[in-house]
Amino acid sequence: METSYPVFAGGQTLRADDLNRLGSYHRGRERLLGLLAGFGINTGLTGAVEGSAALVQPGLCVDQAGEAHLVDAVTPVPLPPTAGPETFPFVDPAQGGFSVVLEGTDEPGQDTDCDDPDCAGHAVPHTRSAKLRIVAGRVTGPRFDFGQEPLLAANPLTRDATPTGYATLRDAIADRLTNSPGDALISPAAITALRATSLESGDLPGVKAYKAGFLDHVLFAALDLLRISRLLAAPTERTGVTRSGVVLGWLHLVGTQWVWDCEFRHAWEPPTGLVRSLLGGGCGDPARRYRDAIEALIATYAPPNPPPSTGGGGGTGPIVVVPDDFDFYPDGKGTIYVPPKVFPDVWPPEILIRPIDPLWDPPDYPERFEEIVKKVYRQETFTFFGTGVIDQTAALGRPAETVRPILAERLTELSGSANVVTVTQSEAEDLAGFEPAGNLNVADTAVLVTNSQGTVVATGRIPAAHSAREIGTRLPEATAKAEQAIALTTGHQQSIGELMATVTEFSGQIEDFTAFTVTATEKFATLTDGLAHLGEAQEQITPLVDTLHSRLGEVEGLTKNLQGAVTTLTSVAGRAGGAAAGGRLGAEGGRSLVGFAGLVTEGLKQLVTPDNEQTLGRYVASATKAAAALDVVTATGGEAEIGTAAVALLGTMRSAIKAAGIAPEQARAIDAQFQVVKGLLL
Repeated sequence: METSYPVFAGGQTLRADDLNRLGSYHRGRERLLGLLAGFGINTGLTGAVEGSAALVQPGLCVDQAGEAHLVDAVTPVPLPPTAGPETFPFVDPAQGGFSVVLEGTDEPGQDTDCDDPDCAGHAVPHTRSAKLRIVAGRVTGPRFDFGQEPLLAANPLTRDATPTGYATLRDAIADRLTNSPGDALISPAAITALRATSLESGDLPGVKAYKAGFLDHVLFAALDLLRISRLLAAPTERTGVTRSGVVLGWLHLVGTQWVWDCEFRHAWEPPTGLVRSLLGGGCGDPARRYRDAIEALIATYAPPNPPPSTGGGGGTGPIVVVPDDFDFYPDGKGTIYVPPKVFPDVWPPEILIRPIDPLWDPPDYPERFEEIVKKVYRQETFTFFGTGVIDQTAALGRPAETVRPILAERLTELSGSANVVTVTQSEAEDLAGFEPAGNLNVADTAVLVTNSQGTVVATGRIPAAHSAREIGTRLPEATAKAEQAIALTTGHQQSIGELMATVTEFSGQIEDFTAFTVTATEKFATLTDGLAHLGEAQEQITPLVDTLHSRLGEVEGLTKNLQGAVTTLTSVAGRAGGAAAGGRLGAEGGRSLVGFAGLVTEGLKQLVTPDNEQTLGRYVASATKAAAALDVVTATGGEAEIGTAAVALLGTMRSAIKAAGIAPEQARAIDAQFQVVKGLLL
């Protein structure tokens, strides 16, 4: 680049070299400004196949030399393309297809006639423009070649990993981090620690799952570190290029159709200084946070330590655990996801580098890994509800009946309620929404997986997000059923209203309790007759009416005293409910209640504000968890368990509704109704 320029003064002899050197100096300065701005396609220059041509749209770009090029009109490229004689060092013919490259040109014009006396000729005009070149091959470079990264050929571990598979992947990662171009990508101490890890054939399934998950975490973190290293190496392709040009896209055949692929183009890249400032600034290593992430991951390797074999595990951990042994992570960081049973045959774009991605948007860890969990593992992330994550692996190797209440106590301490279920290994595979996991969100349902001796050999969860979606999918069905029920009972509102008025009147006006029971019996008989045509609804309501009727008959002989009539009625209703125990709510009823709860909680969520988030918000979350628990029990439990879970759900809904700010008399009525229902179900 020309660094000197002439300075003119009066009386000097002006030479052609002086003027040309001045022009060269200014062109060099303009190129420097172009390099400061960036490299690649700045705007426009997109392409699309239309009929027998690929149309390139107007746009602006800057090449490796800093020259800015403007295309101000749509330019067609005939199909099939015909490659010209031009070659560029950044286009590899072995990749097939054709690259469309925009190259700057400098073309001299025609001399003009010189008619002046003593004229030796005029300056030759030059025109700078840009032309499209059709070049055989596809663009190459650090950003585009990541698909050939050797570590991408390694197979990640599934949850059923073997010791041999673990050792193979571990060594592949360690070798790649050690033998990458240049110095080792992470500290030698971290590589040594990684090589020291192992998976043993005698490990419990839950321990194997943790180790497989750990090594997959290391694999994906290593790929991200290699990827950011490639991205940071990309600016070097701007210097030392023997022929400058900007690749606009790649034309290739898919079947019999020509396709314009914009992923293989020179996307806009800001200058190195701006990249470093966006990645943290300073003169340090922009990839340091990725090195720190993988080194921290290796340093925190801590597989579960079950008790000795006498406790069912084979490790060295304590026989007895306490609630604090279930570690809590408020931000959800430092947790390990158990890998799936199978991985996709082809890596999704979230793992491979996408050439269209800008240089200043590298992946971030661990937020990056959560995307991998959702799109590759196809699991819910632990931080879905943002309520913190608990490590439940302390249960491994211990009797489920012993650790279940301790885990429930810890979850209750952290979230106000707990859902913990115990299933066998075969039952776990059929449990809706079940995911093997050593960790879980405190809003999830914890699952302890046992062997035939009742020892916990693995852990898992049913994500609260899954339960919430399940409830959401049932809302339309529940709404329809509710509307049907309302339509069926509309014709009986008057009779029910009369009955309620009679009961209210009894509290202050009846003179003899025997007369009250007779009148109530008549009203219940009337209601039973009125409900006779309700079909399936009658089968559930009539037994309740019969039960109340018989209990009112018992009360008739207990007292003739008018005082305390309402209190006595409440007591009798409570005893009547107790006598009605025995699993009146089956699986279908439980599922309907789950749907009804979804309607209520969805409405209450709209009332949550920052002022009542700690009260109403917490109660709504508890109701959601209780609904999820009932949903699980309806699939695996008997009528007694369903009744218990239903009462728990109704109790949380009662608290949530009262926290929403209803009137005191309504709150009292809800309390009374809940007590009656509780007596009927328990």
